[in-house]
Amino acid sequence: MFAQRSGMSGRKTDRLRPLPVPVILRLLSELALHPDDPMTGMIAKFASADPKLFALPPDELVRYIRRNSRFAASMMLIIELLREKEFSNDIFSEDFSDYNNASRFFMRHFMFRPAEQVVAAPLDSDRRIIGDAYVSGSGTSFSTYMPVREIVRACVLSGAYQVVVSHNHPDGEALPSVNDIIATKKLAEILNSFEIDLADHIIISGTDSFSMRLSGQYPQFFSKNEFYRRKSEK
Repeated sequence: MFAQRSGMSGRKTDRLRPLPVPVILRLLSELALHPDDPMTGMIAKFASADPKLFALPPDELVRYIRRNSRFAASMMLIIELLREKEFSNDIFSEDFSDYNNASRFFMRHFMFRPAEQVVAAPLDSDRRIIGDAYVSGSGTSFSTYMPVREIVRACVLSGAYQVVVSHNHPDGEALPSVNDIIATKKLAEILNSFEIDLADHIIISGTDSFSMRLSGQYPQFFSKNEFYRRKSEK
């Protein structure tokens, strides 16, 4: 039963492996709005590109990226730097009763990653993370699987009372697919047999997030006890 892999997928869009095209286009469009910004010049110089390139229509930009491996490699380095900048001032909190803490914990891991992954954070009865978060191997840019056996094992070994799981949609929206919903249902049922609550399943896309618990659409997957003390969903 634990060996069964439940498919999870985001909405498939145009993508460039190994870089997620939507992320690159958002970054370049922001740079195009600030042509005199030192950051724009620095990135253009680093990528050996004319800053005017950033203002090209999206379809032309995609074709340019596909033809220029140096530019694509440069963008990979740049977005890794931006990942560090985005979260450089974050103070990690073990308290997952605040939705912002929980979502930022997963965003920090997923931001700019080109492939889907699953991360599970085992929690104690006070909604604080205990032990190490479980991180699955990478899937594709639009699908992965729910590693039920590994999540249960991580929870049991850490003595978890409950767990928040999350996965990313690098090329899609922060909304659950049909497969995501099915996989969440199966995980909740198996965790319940071990007397471990599934506290939430958070879907991340860039800095957007979706809480299946807070959405109120899937009450059967989660315990009726209140989980988030602060419900300021991002």
